[in-house]
Amino acid sequence: MATRLRPDTESIPSAAPAGRHLPGLGYLPGLDGLRAVAVLAVMLYHGGITWTPGGLLGVDIFFVLSGYLITTLLLREIIGTGHLAFGAFYLRRARRLFPALLLLLVGVAIYGYVTPAAERAASLRVDALAALAYVANWSQIWGNHSYFAQFGPPSPLRHVWSLAVEEQWYLFWPPVLLGLLTVFRRRIEPVLAVVIVLMLGSAFWMSHLVRGFADPSRAYYGTDTRAQSLLVGAALALVLHRWPVTGTTLKRLLAVAGVVAFTLCVAAMTHYSGTTGRLYHGGFLVFSLLTAVAVATLAVDTRSPLSRLLSIRPLPWIGRISYGLYLWHWLIDVWLNADRVSWGVWPLFAVRTALAFAVATASYYLVERPVRNARWNHLQRPRIATVGGLVSAAALVALLCWGIGPGLDQAGADQVVNQLAHPDPRDLRVLVVGDSVAWSLGNRVPKLPGLAVLDDGRLGCGVLPGTLMVGNNPVIEDANSGCPKQPADWARDLRYGPDVVLASWGAWEVYDHLYQGRVYRVPSDAYRKLLVEQMTARLDFLRAHTTAPIVLLDMPCANEPQYRIGDGENPRDDVSRVDWFNSVQDEVVAKQPHQVSVLRWSSWLCPGRHFLEFEMGVKVRPDGLHFQHDTAPLAWDWLTPRLDAVVKASRSRTR
Repeated sequence: MATRLRPDTESIPSAAPAGRHLPGLGYLPGLDGLRAVAVLAVMLYHGGITWTPGGLLGVDIFFVLSGYLITTLLLREIIGTGHLAFGAFYLRRARRLFPALLLLLVGVAIYGYVTPAAERAASLRVDALAALAYVANWSQIWGNHSYFAQFGPPSPLRHVWSLAVEEQWYLFWPPVLLGLLTVFRRRIEPVLAVVIVLMLGSAFWMSHLVRGFADPSRAYYGTDTRAQSLLVGAALALVLHRWPVTGTTLKRLLAVAGVVAFTLCVAAMTHYSGTTGRLYHGGFLVFSLLTAVAVATLAVDTRSPLSRLLSIRPLPWIGRISYGLYLWHWLIDVWLNADRVSWGVWPLFAVRTALAFAVATASYYLVERPVRNARWNHLQRPRIATVGGLVSAAALVALLCWGIGPGLDQAGADQVVNQLAHPDPRDLRVLVVGDSVAWSLGNRVPKLPGLAVLDDGRLGCGVLPGTLMVGNNPVIEDANSGCPKQPADWARDLRYGPDVVLASWGAWEVYDHLYQGRVYRVPSDAYRKLLVEQMTARLDFLRAHTTAPIVLLDMPCANEPQYRIGDGENPRDDVSRVDWFNSVQDEVVAKQPHQVSVLRWSSWLCPGRHFLEFEMGVKVRPDGLHFQHDTAPLAWDWLTPRLDAVVKASRSRTR
């Protein structure tokens, strides 16, 4: 006979059996099995397994579960007692979530301390503090960090955005639900109506934010947009509370619906990806509704086919340790990456998974469960929990602030400025200017033998301001709006007297532009004229501040599937657009003096007009456009002798 358990609920992913949320009912292993499916899907997705491009939808399963479980618990307490013990509620949440997160952050701090700056995210310190404060999702949004396009070292805390959404839900939903039940005198129907309106509003807001073919990270990270899945779970709890499923016929129908819904959820994980447009225009809502049907089946009938399927060992056990698996697997993925070990995808995934299971199991049995099951008397409990939590958090903040060295952005810049201010006469001194491609070249390599590179590339800083367009759809509004001080940075750094200025543009210019109320399209003459004017102005500015040769890189072919939103195309992957921009750039350079020239590195990056995938066994541009810290040296191996030849030719002309 199943053990009766107390009415506790869990976070995403769960740190304990799902059945513990229902007073008077036995353990429901099927809900833990569903958690196992969700966390394994996320691990497959993060592990680069290609047949689960939609594995990130596992997070939505956790959201629905959390919305359902938390609302069920709150309903029974509020309706059963007439009030809600907020202190006890938040203490239970802290005991379940905080210890494991603290342990992960200690691991991240150690990782940051022992990992060279060039191999870790420059924002690691900020990411860690944001995770500790449960605002990681908004930190990612405010930092303009894409979930889908990573061209720097990935943060080992990128995944905790979902825990931040959960914690914000825990803070927001209990008082709101209590208020709604109070206003409507504990009647479920009007409360359910409000929840449905909020759920639809969240889904519509997500659809509004993802217009055209933009990177959907803002909508993906936002608490406001992801609340729809949590609210689906809340709606399910309200429905089952008001209209319990008791009849045999209804249970049979629900059992069939549960199998169909679960099958469709699995199919979605293998078919869609995080940038599929349909997901942001109702797809996440539909997936959450299907998940809710599966959850209802598991909660109502433990003998249903879906319940029996998801109760097969070891799925329930995996569900019980899923919180630790979710926390630790991504740190392990970032640390044990393909750059460190030359294994195939599946062997690497197997080793990572084994390590994640080992650490998550230890976390569950040695930290999470003991803290959760600790018994303190009424007076000791808040005092020990509060003092212990504050001391642990303070110690961890100190470790994060002083234990992690500066990231590459600051450390690399300081090092190279010093090199340019006190040059080694044997070094080729290069100032890199331009957009994010230039940034990935300059920021990734602070020092190579015989080379000193100072980076003035800026993310998102193309030649032309305005709104990027694909067809009639706006992609990014006010592009280049944050870059007006870029020429001032050039003037400042040109004082160090670089031997050559290397410029890279084109990644933004291949898009159509809405500029000063008019749409300029590729390959119109009007757009060509506008680009010629803007690029000429930038080159004239550079020439006014340096006599060093200025070398423009042509725009190479790109391969960025993560930016193909919905059925649209990515203009950067359109070779005809790339060719057109290069012809514009050639026209600009033809009108400049010998100081300005073009270096066609597309001959290396696009041999035979085909995208170069690997060089010396390394994926050259992992995201299809930018360089990583471990691949930028390959670019400099190609660039350095050619830039050196340009410098020597320039010096010979001036003698």
